[in-house]
Amino acid sequence: MTYRDIRHKLPEQCAVVLPGHGGAIALVKRGERGYFSTNWTAEDMERYNNANNVTQKQINAMLMGSMFGWDVPGADPDNL
Repeated sequence: MTYRDIRHKLPEQCAVVLPGHGGAIALVKRGERGYFSTNWTAEDMERYNNANNVTQKQINAMLMGSMFGWDVPGADPDNL
């Protein structure tokens, strides 16, 4: 599996809760390592993801990809 194989399954970006950062919310962009800080609340995150039809599996996959690379099994929402 490669990033090329899964990119069509993922949103362009989504909002995530960063693990180990006290509930901080960040934006994760498809195909990019790391994250972009926000000052959003959990309500802002939920509203953004819902408005963009992002599923929980996609959120989890995007977080995994941004942290561990886009070619790991966890970056594919079908594996979650």
